[in-house]
Amino acid sequence: MLMNLEGVALAADGAVTLIDMAGDHMVVRLSQSGVKKVFLLQEEGPIGVMIYNGAQFGGLPWKTVFETYRTFAAPPATVPDAVRSLRDFLSVSGSVMDPNKRLPVSKDTDLANLVHFIDATVMHYTSILERHAAAVEELGVKDLPGVHQDGLEQLALEVSRDFEYLGDQAILREGAPERAKVGTPTRAFEQLLASYLEPLLKEILSRRLGKASGGADVLKRLHGIVETALVTDWIPPGAVYTGLVVTGFGRDEVSPGYVNLEVLGSIGGVLKHRVVDAYRTTGDRPSSVESFAMNGPVQAFLDGARPEFRLQAYSATVDELIQRLKPVMERVARKDPALAAEVEDDLVEAIFEAPARGLGNAVRAHWDNVSSNLVLSVRSLPASGLGENAARLLRLAVLEHELTGNRTVSKPITILEMSKGRYRFIDDPQL
Repeated sequence: MLMNLEGVALAADGAVTLIDMAGDHMVVRLSQSGVKKVFLLQEEGPIGVMIYNGAQFGGLPWKTVFETYRTFAAPPATVPDAVRSLRDFLSVSGSVMDPNKRLPVSKDTDLANLVHFIDATVMHYTSILERHAAAVEELGVKDLPGVHQDGLEQLALEVSRDFEYLGDQAILREGAPERAKVGTPTRAFEQLLASYLEPLLKEILSRRLGKASGGADVLKRLHGIVETALVTDWIPPGAVYTGLVVTGFGRDEVSPGYVNLEVLGSIGGVLKHRVVDAYRTTGDRPSSVESFAMNGPVQAFLDGARPEFRLQAYSATVDELIQRLKPVMERVARKDPALAAEVEDDLVEAIFEAPARGLGNAVRAHWDNVSSNLVLSVRSLPASGLGENAARLLRLAVLEHELTGNRTVSKPITILEMSKGRYRFIDDPQL
């Protein structure tokens, strides 16, 4: 997405991820190409929307969802108003409990979304336990508080505070606020949790951890954490969601705005989602360049490193720190076991957080350098120029994936150019 004070352009390829259920619990992920990912949300304005990652909502293509939404929604005054209206529509219409049946969603939609959320949460909790247990074992520290207790405290913190993630490693930002609430629990939501949460959590925890699942105390604590997480904007790393980029001009706006949110789905009339970013162009921030989803080459250009390289660099640094500190901790434990136990938690936290913070600082420094030129060049372009430059950036990802045979990015390409009162779609431009 490229945006300035006069216009905005969205550019997307034609590959998406599909999610389905095999039996009661297994999540199956498939990649499908040839799917349109850029749509007009409101003609008046105009306001457009681009999807990434997921292709469906409640078993329906997003194209159907947006077309149905337009029949109910009045033209919004602002882009944030459009997002609130769409969010309210998805909360109710995305559930089988919708009394008006505005969307013909799959009959298992609410339960499938709950199962997927619990499964992704337990999978993330497992990764927390594995990291902590491995670090403790490598450092040679004995007789420490239970790994489950430390893992539960970490997970409880993640679902209540606004963390950043590098892979599945949570990095607490300085002054991070509490997580936003995503809605008020409905009667249908409460009934769904009363019927399914405990047995699902018990079964999935046992399947993921087996005899190491921790017993009734862990189950009870995890039950409370999941209940809290379901009504905050936390989405587990590894969960399948659809990203929505809503941008353009509201009825009363003369410059474009943008909201990026991630939508997992409706659970008993509560839309499980997260607002990632939102702003409107102003004199102080007259232009912007944003990239989403399978954007490795674009991200390397903007951030200085691909996401997977950053994760590999992070993991290698953590491993090296553990190896270097292991003999030190062994010596401390021999001389003063109490001191070793006292510093272990702080040391493990530093081992995992310091490399991530360093990488984050390096990425921000590179972005500041790139943006000083790129964002400046975008500032004065008309909508057509924004579309051309958006296509050039997308070309980086398309060419790489064509050369490697990776189908997660593919044609056709769609461009949506918007200025106040005007819009133009360009399908499959010459890249």
